[in-house]
Amino acid sequence: MRSSKAKPKKQNAVIYTRVSTDEQAEKGYSLRYQDERLRTYCRLNDIEVVEHYQDDASAKTFERPAFQEFLQFINANADKVDLFIFLKWDRFARNAESAYAMIRLLESKGIMVYCVEQPVDLSVPENKFMLAFYLVAPEVENDRRGLNTMTGMRRAKLEGRWVGMAPKGYKNARDAANRPIVIPNDDARFIRLAYEKMAEGAYYMEEIRRELNRMGFVCSKNIFTKMLQNPFYIGKITVPAYRDEPEETVEGIHEALIDEALFYRVQDIIQRANGKRKEVPKRQHSELPLRGFLVCRQCGGNLTGSKTRGNGGQYYYYHCQHGCKERFRATEANDRFTDYLKAIKPPEEIALLYLHIMEDIFRQKEGNKSDALARVERDIRKQEERLTSATEKYIDDKIGADAYERLEGRLRHRLQELEAERRNLEEMETDFDRYARYGMALISDLPGYFQKAELPIQQKMVGLIFPEKLTYDQGNYRTTRLNEAIALFNRKKADIEAKNKGLTASVNDQPSEVALPGLEPGSS
Repeated sequence: MRSSKAKPKKQNAVIYTRVSTDEQAEKGYSLRYQDERLRTYCRLNDIEVVEHYQDDASAKTFERPAFQEFLQFINANADKVDLFIFLKWDRFARNAESAYAMIRLLESKGIMVYCVEQPVDLSVPENKFMLAFYLVAPEVENDRRGLNTMTGMRRAKLEGRWVGMAPKGYKNARDAANRPIVIPNDDARFIRLAYEKMAEGAYYMEEIRRELNRMGFVCSKNIFTKMLQNPFYIGKITVPAYRDEPEETVEGIHEALIDEALFYRVQDIIQRANGKRKEVPKRQHSELPLRGFLVCRQCGGNLTGSKTRGNGGQYYYYHCQHGCKERFRATEANDRFTDYLKAIKPPEEIALLYLHIMEDIFRQKEGNKSDALARVERDIRKQEERLTSATEKYIDDKIGADAYERLEGRLRHRLQELEAERRNLEEMETDFDRYARYGMALISDLPGYFQKAELPIQQKMVGLIFPEKLTYDQGNYRTTRLNEAIALFNRKKADIEAKNKGLTASVNDQPSEVALPGLEPGSS
């Protein structure tokens, strides 16, 4: 009798492609290119494509239409899917924490996540280093782009130049140097009339708005209220607070629609009508950096913090706000937290590996400055061509005035963003090694950075290191989970220390689940 070998079962896959609205349809990003690469890979590896989901949304979260359809599909057909395949990790997610959670969810349904151009074998523990950096790199890229854009817009505002869509009564335009400005439009007369009527004190705000609506000035109740309190109309620009820079109001370069005397007379009338001033936001205390991250041992509710006076001084405490007796001195809890941070220090060999991997990923993800500038220049030319085309269609009566104004506003807004990105690229350093070395220095001295940082940065650090809440009990902290990358550092460190002491346990012998000294996991 002839024996026959059973043919291996053919794997079924769902392929996923994504491009956000602000990404260019270039190689590695266009939907067509992603689709062709994925189908080619599946064909060469004898994988059956059962479904294809395609998004054109940001990857900051998984609340994307097509991805949500995929989740609904596997809820009913998980046994029919073996693989979820995409081209690059930034197509999958641009937020590391949510990416880890989604990978675990899919694995729990028996579906393996696979990236074609950046493959990672998760069955090898050390490869989780590579996965961590692949997931963090897109998030860093997003944060850096957003920070650069925000910084550029803030700098423009400090110079008195309005950026973004023009407020009611103005329209976006260009000055002689082709820089963006705002100038009064046909609605300016309604703005002046609204302030003049309000200053008379004989009309309610809603009465004035409805009368102006009948005259042709379309404005919602909410926008009308803000309009009557906006110093922009007296030629000023409010620059919001940022980090250690306070909020300030600067003189704008745009034309004022009303004088200051009229503006402040209207503010007095509005304040008297409201009968109260705006509430002052609750003050944050630098003595309570763990507020919002601690939970009560008795009821599981969030702990708050407050200060008390006594013995000639003031003292800060963390305590339960639900009637429990949970209460302890903030200085003690803060000191113990700093002690725990001291335990997180990777061995030298892991630090060197970290630096080498980061160097490779930054080179791959960021590219060089000239390529990025060339891309932005192409995008600017495209926007200018679209703006010229829209203007020609308006002149030729192919589109109406309202449609043209909306289209022009969107195009100019995007053009301003691209110009800000170009300025930032021209000023930005391209030596990304310093980011990797800074990250390693930060992990190597978390207590030092934590103690020197301002309160918002301290709270950001706590949230990143401990994704779950913390419980404090007589000098000991408990939590259910550490940050994935730091937990991996810690396990590897414990394995190396065990080897150095001549112990038999190692990462190759058995899995290591070592918590920080005194940091006891709430569940294994």
